[in-house]
Amino acid sequence: MPLALVTGAARANSIAAGIVPRLRADGWTVVTSDLDDADHPADLSTADGPERLIAEVAEAHGPISALVLSHAHDVESGVLDTTAESFDRHVAVNARASLLLIAAFARQADT
Repeated sequence: MPLALVTGAARANSIAAGIVPRLRADGWTVVTSDLDDADHPADLSTADGPERLIAEVAEAHGPISALVLSHAHDVESGVLDTTAESFDRHVAVNARASLLLIAAFARQADT
């Protein structure tokens, strides 16, 4: 069975919550990731978190055939009350982690 890794899967009302059962119904083996309450908890705000997640999942389950990016860092704030730290975390999780996950996924697919 092909293996799919779905990030951002801890929330019951997330996009991932709809994707995971559909993939499983279609015959995929699915592993999930989030900060907590997932098959493979991971902090994607760290520079090495995405690479470690891909390596951990591939080591535990074999090569990853599909990567579904459904993670997000969201904090309700506006321009006047957003701190530099909050903005940096938002960019780290929502932009940098996505790029790093895709790169790590592509590298493991080449091996």
